[in-house]
Amino acid sequence: MISEMELKKLSRGELAARLAEKEKENEELKEKLREAEERLNDRILAIDEAGSIAEASMKINGVFEAVQNAAEQYLENIRDLSGRQEKICAQRESESREKSVRLLEETAVKCRILESDTRKKCEEMISDAKKESADYWNMISEKMESFYQAHIGLKELLNFSVPGKEEDK
Repeated sequence: MISEMELKKLSRGELAARLAEKEKENEELKEKLREAEERLNDRILAIDEAGSIAEASMKINGVFEAVQNAAEQYLENIRDLSGRQEKICAQRESESREKSVRLLEETAVKCRILESDTRKKCEEMISDAKKESADYWNMISEKMESFYQAHIGLKELLNFSVPGKEEDK
C-alpha cells in the first residue's frame, strides 16, 4: 500500500495509471468474489440438493416399499384366487364324475330293460312264427290230404306206373 504522502508526490498521469491499475485489481477481485459466491451458492445448492436428494431417496424408498407391499399383496391375492379356483375345479370334477357314474348306471338299467323287452318281443315273435308255421303246416297238410284223398280214385283209374319204379301195392 502506498501512503498518503507518497500519493501526493505522484503526478496526475501516475495517479491515473495507479487508479486504472487499482480498478483493474478491483475488477479482478470482484470477478474472484463473484466466482467465490457462485461456488458458495453451488455448494449451498449442492448441500440443499443433497438434503433434497436424501429426502427424495427416502421418499423413493417409501415408494419402493409401497410398491413392494402392493406387489406382495397382489401375489398373495393371486395365490388365494388360484387356490379357490383349484377347489372349484376339484369340486366340479368330482360332481362331473358322480354325474357320469349316475348316467352310466341309469343307461345300464335302461339297456337291461330294453334288452329284456327286446328278448320278450323276440320270444313272442318266435312263438307267433312257430304258431303261424304250425297253423300253415296244418292247413297245407289238410289240403294235401284232401287233394290226395280226392285223387286216389284217379290214381287207381289210371293205374299208372312210372317205368323203372315199382308200384306200391
